[in-house]
Amino acid sequence: MHVQKCFSRGFYILFQAGIGPGTQAFCARIAVMAYQPKGSGRRPRNAHTQAQIRRDTLWQIAAPVAAAFLVAIVLIVLIILPGGAAVRSPVADVSLIFLILPAAILGLVMLVLLLGLNYGVFLGVTRLPPYFKLAQDFVAQVGNRVQGGAAKVSNVILKIRSFQAGARQALQDVRARLPFRRKD
Repeated sequence: MHVQKCFSRGFYILFQAGIGPGTQAFCARIAVMAYQPKGSGRRPRNAHTQAQIRRDTLWQIAAPVAAAFLVAIVLIVLIILPGGAAVRSPVADVSLIFLILPAAILGLVMLVLLLGLNYGVFLGVTRLPPYFKLAQDFVAQVGNRVQGGAAKVSNVILKIRSFQAGARQALQDVRARLPFRRKD
């Protein structure tokens, strides 16, 4: 009876538990989205969350970078001070330049790679969520169809087993009512 109500309201049976009058059926409606999400345009952000992100950015990114920059400036000033000028020679200066140059070039390459990575992440965060929603909806539809197929298969098995159990019970009832029973 519950199964008929389920079909009359346009639902599909996903699972039927039990055999007999106490049977429970769980129903679900499979529907397609009425609209497709747009790929462009920005969504409004939560003001409280945005303020928290700005505060965290200040303390976790800007403050350590500023401190490292100040330490580097102090070290450069201490190195350049004229106190050690008499000890240094022009050959030492040239060798120092040759030692610093590969590190500076490698640092620039790493900086360019990090900037490119940041730009790629920014593009991914701003443009990919609508496509993730489409993928999520597709996976949900596939899951619903698999559940529907599994329900059809399990319903056939449940019907066969319920028929067998009913036939077995009917046979036992008939045997119990017959006056000439065999004694085993």
